[in-house]
Amino acid sequence: MSDVENNLEMPGSKAGEAAVLFTKAVEEYANGQHNCAIRLFDEVIALCEKCEAQKHAVTRVAAHINLYRVHRALGHDGEAQEHFRKAVSLGASADRLRAY
Repeated sequence: MSDVENNLEMPGSKAGEAAVLFTKAVEEYANGQHNCAIRLFDEVIALCEKCEAQKHAVTRVAAHINLYRVHRALGHDGEAQEHFRKAVSLGASADRLRAY
């Protein structure tokens, strides 16, 4: 089980929904379905923000990191930098992100 799945302790079915969406987004990205992956990662972030619990910061960081990677791969520098900043503001290491 990933760190993201371990940290999805949202009320009710939101945890399961976010975990499924996150996993599907990673799969879509791996399969080259970048636009679908972007949409799914955005949904994960929205679910985490609805719960507003600090526990979900890890999941939100992971989603922003993945959005940073997807947008970089697509050459969307502005969007990539926005997700980079959001991930860092939530506690991600800027140095580690730059290594991607």
